Amino acid sequence: MNKILQGIIGLMIAVSPALAQNDAITQYFGDYDQKEDLTTISISGKAFEMLEDVDTDDPDAQKMLDMASSIESMRMVIDEDEPSARRLAKEAHQKVLKRFEDLVTISEKDALVYVMVDESNGTVYEVLVIVGSDKEFILASLKGEMKLKDVGALTSQLSNMGKEVFDQSPFAPNDVKVYPNPARTGEPVSVELPEEMKGAKVRIYNSTGKEVTSFIAGTDRHQIDTNRLGKGIFVLKAKKGDIETTRKFVLN
Repeated sequence: MNKILQGIIGLMIAVSPALAQNDAITQYFGDYDQKEDLTTISISGKAFEMLEDVDTDDPDAQKMLDMASSIESMRMVIDEDEPSARRLAKEAHQKVLKRFEDLVTISEKDALVYVMVDESNGTVYEVLVIVGSDKEFILASLKGEMKLKDVGALTSQLSNMGKEVFDQSPFAPNDVKVYPNPARTGEPVSVELPEEMKGAKVRIYNSTGKEVTSFIAGTDRHQIDTNRLGKGIFVLKAKKGDIETTRKFVLN
């Protein structure tokens, strides 16, 4: 655990008892949250505000400190002895899909990770991370009004408090660009993926879950012809090996 996060936890203990929060963990996983032998970490927004003047040479940590004032609360629930952790992670993911959208999914033999966001117009109101590994099940919620571009740094920092599986992702979530968003029907929508996703299979789905088009990602920008897509909300999923990332875009 790095020094900054150790400091955050220390401040949390000093300034606040366990916090009652209206986060996704409370809303969707209240029963599991009452299970014995869990490690629970709750941090108030006040604790983050106290970190605004901390200096660091770590650029990702600095991004987290810079946006401290936009964080309302953070909570983690860690079960280090859950034999069905991977199955629970899959079930948890399905439970929250109506409210949250996938940002990055990492699926490996010994670990399953979902990074999800409650986002609108580039503002993220809650980041939800679900991890299921061999015997470790983790739920992490971060609430506030954050910029989507900062979420990559946040998930990297959160990983140090649990299992360092987020570091397996070779790129930050904001490296995947879909624009303009929203766009007008008939207007080309551009997709840019990082070098690490070259060769990825990219699929576009409409609001009913039907695949409407697909392509193989190259190194250059790809333009989607929207003339035959019609109006609505669409989901772009790019998958290469164990890495899958998701973006939502709107055609008016």
